[in-house]
Amino acid sequence: MMGIRPPLATAALTALVFLACARRVPEPAPPAPAEPPSRPLTIDAVYPEEDQRLTTRDTTFLFGNVSDANAVLWVNSAAVPVHANGAFLGWVVPWREPGDTTALFEVMAATDRDTAYLLRRVGLPTPPLEIPDDRLVLDTLSVAPRGVVWALAGEALDVSVRATAGAAVWIEWPAGERFALAATTPGDRPSAGDPRLTRETGSTPRQLGGALYRGAVPARAPLGRGAVEPPRLPVPRGPLADTAAKTMDTLPRATLWAAWEADTVRLRLPLDLWILDPARLPVVMTLDPPSPQGTDGIVYGRPTSNGTYVWFFHDRQRLAVSGRMGDRLRVQLAPDLHAWIDLREQVPLPDGTPPPRAKVGTVRILPGAGAVEVRVALSERVPYRVREDGRRLELALYSAFAETDWLFYGATDDFLRSAEWRQEPGGLFVLSLDVREEPWGYRVRSADEGLVLTIRRPPRIDRGHPLRGRRIALDPGHPPAGATGPTRLYEGDVNLGIAVRLKALLEQRGAEVMMTRSTAEPVPLYDRPLIAESADAEMVISIHNNALADGVNPFENHGTSVFYFHPHSLGLARALQEHLLRTLGLRDLGIGRANLALARPTWMPAALTEGAFMMIPEQEAALGTPEFRERYAEGVLRGIEEFLRRTAAND
Repeated sequence: MMGIRPPLATAALTALVFLACARRVPEPAPPAPAEPPSRPLTIDAVYPEEDQRLTTRDTTFLFGNVSDANAVLWVNSAAVPVHANGAFLGWVVPWREPGDTTALFEVMAATDRDTAYLLRRVGLPTPPLEIPDDRLVLDTLSVAPRGVVWALAGEALDVSVRATAGAAVWIEWPAGERFALAATTPGDRPSAGDPRLTRETGSTPRQLGGALYRGAVPARAPLGRGAVEPPRLPVPRGPLADTAAKTMDTLPRATLWAAWEADTVRLRLPLDLWILDPARLPVVMTLDPPSPQGTDGIVYGRPTSNGTYVWFFHDRQRLAVSGRMGDRLRVQLAPDLHAWIDLREQVPLPDGTPPPRAKVGTVRILPGAGAVEVRVALSERVPYRVREDGRRLELALYSAFAETDWLFYGATDDFLRSAEWRQEPGGLFVLSLDVREEPWGYRVRSADEGLVLTIRRPPRIDRGHPLRGRRIALDPGHPPAGATGPTRLYEGDVNLGIAVRLKALLEQRGAEVMMTRSTAEPVPLYDRPLIAESADAEMVISIHNNALADGVNPFENHGTSVFYFHPHSLGLARALQEHLLRTLGLRDLGIGRANLALARPTWMPAALTEGAFMMIPEQEAALGTPEFRERYAEGVLRGIEEFLRRTAAND
């Protein structure tokens, strides 16, 4: 629904002044003694900022503060409550200006003595195309895939487009061969599909008309450049990309057709397709480039182009490239297993470089006081993955072939119960390790002789004093980045205050505590888990407070949550959530597995807490008080103690 802006802000202000004056008692009053002059009424809109581009076009939030908490306030003609400290949070429809590329928030406030006015102009995302039912329309921007794509010869491309419901849609090769696209039902829509398929009005998606058509189209030479000229590896921008763009229109192209009743429309498929020869795949070497967030030397692999992280590749790992989609490369781990990596996190190797293929030699197990070290001899580095399943760890090595005559257990140790390996088809070598207790954590590093997996033993916990002797890392989240509340209370300052109080409580109970930061100076994101691991911490807790994305209703989506990533951290996340809910008394948003840097450490249980929401006026006000920060710290303290007690009970 589009809001309509009043023709003149002056008229609205006049009405507002009238409403404010109407609150006065009409009977004459005796003269009052002169009062000292008060400061003028002001409005401070914190979010969104002037000329910021929103990510939604419909209902969203605006928050800030007014200088007088007794003021009445409107945002785009909707009344918005003012909190006792002057903070406000509005959930409103922005008014759109002509051209539909910018929108306005008109904020008006009034007291018995004064009025204030603020106009905030913001950018809007590209408007979606709404497809009518009574004529043929093809949404050219919805065509996928588009741009630079690499595929294996004969591979099925998932081609999709939005068009008028009931139309016939197909792809036609230059030689005349046709492949039909079928209309999908809403349940068939891809979860990572075109964002223009729906738009958010509040939290309920609204359909934009038409239908989504999808079909499997084989990648073959009439559409692409062919395997005779294998692509050289790639930079997202630069001479190669410029040359490719110039030559796209000179290549044989497929045509996308749509027909409805007596009307037809066609479009040259906006696809710069290269066909890869499966026998001579390009090879790259992973390299995690420096960034303002720091670097952890890890390149992340995803099961789909936009999926979450599953594989963690070390720097200088060779990988065979089996496809590309825009700025993501697909690499082959096994004949039927592929991962997607960022194009910018790789270095092309010379043509003819062979893909990785390792021989797996002797496996040696070396028990130690705090961990068990598993050394796997490899002829070269290959991709790997570690999977946790209760008291079993599995190390999978890809493109690896067993020449493993020896598996040495080393000195007698009852922590490691058994170890066995197996060779599976496709070059998958799996080493299974069963242990007496659930591992506390693990880490993997490359060594000259191969790969080293270190499995961490659970610490010995005193059930009566579970924190005694424990080494705990606290991470006060941000800066850089971080949320700001309606009165401009900064999340980084709040997080540090909570962590300082939590540190004192933990130390009172015998814990050794280190912090990733103890001042307001920024600490790069990826340095924080490395700081915890280098200190050999036994767990890391990252303290945060939450915010929401544009278009998400803050009055329906606030509360307390805790996030983890690896299975050995699940128990910690549950205990923290349970006790934070008791001490903070906010809505339960539950725990979640989340792809967050401070939830991903493997060497120790790790969790990230989101206690309250900075943007909710009442919660921001509470976060500014010592009492609420104390309760936050107590909730984390009790959660850690509960997790340690449960661990001790399972010994």
